[in-house]
Amino acid sequence: MATNVYFSKKAKAKMKARRNRLRKSEAERIGHEDADNQTDNTSSSHARKRPASEMTSSSDAPNGNKTADSNIITVPAGLNSKEARKFRKDARRRARANGQPDDQLKFIVEGQEQEKVEGKSEQGQQRKRPKKEAPKISELLARAAEQKKLEEKRAKQNAINDAIPSEERS
Repeated sequence: MATNVYFSKKAKAKMKARRNRLRKSEAERIGHEDADNQTDNTSSSHARKRPASEMTSSSDAPNGNKTADSNIITVPAGLNSKEARKFRKDARRRARANGQPDDQLKFIVEGQEQEKVEGKSEQGQQRKRPKKEAPKISELLARAAEQKKLEEKRAKQNAINDAIPSEERS
């Protein structure tokens, strides 16, 4: 009978590190590869696997498909949403590594017109609602204190007026 065992993230990380150390020690004992080749193999084994469509499109240019403007990058059309997100993330990393501002990059899906993409961003900015200004707590407390003082003043005045006989008031 199999029981479910919970491993924390820290425990999982320790187990993974142990496994990697064992693999490295076995490779060194066997002596198949020198240390340089081994580090290349371990890094490539952890590299993400990309579909052939993305590999062919990114092989056109070392930094992805870039247009004349270095801030506009075309994303291959055949990528699903997760792969497209990874592509954009990698492009931002490359831009940061080259010293370019990564927040100014514009991504265009291959085959999609640039005008549509720009129109969407403008509409998105128009849809933003202005923030409602909430009153400050200190102002609310000050108003409440003023109202309380006015009520006390009125109560005192009413008490004084009630103390005066009605014959003297008129």
